[in-house]
Amino acid sequence: MNITEKVEQIRQKPEHIRLRYVWFFVSLGMAIVLIVWFFSVKMQMMQFDGAANNANMTEDIGTAINQFSQQGASIKDAVDKTKQSLTNDPNKNVQN
Repeated sequence: MNITEKVEQIRQKPEHIRLRYVWFFVSLGMAIVLIVWFFSVKMQMMQFDGAANNANMTEDIGTAINQFSQQGASIKDAVDKTKQSLTNDPNKNVQN
């Protein structure tokens, strides 16, 4: 049985039966649209969350780099002061 024969059979039925077919297919079509919409929104939310996580990760990495550079400068200063104290005459550093 092909589709044209089925359509012709439905046309021969009473109006209240044809309305059942109409509402069934309207409901089926709406369900398909809602399912596609749901998964579309879900994917967009996942992409948005991923972008937000990437932005937070980039910000966290930037903060970590700044902290490491500050600590590196502090360590360099400490090493320079230690070198100066070792190369200076020990008698000059002693106070009476």
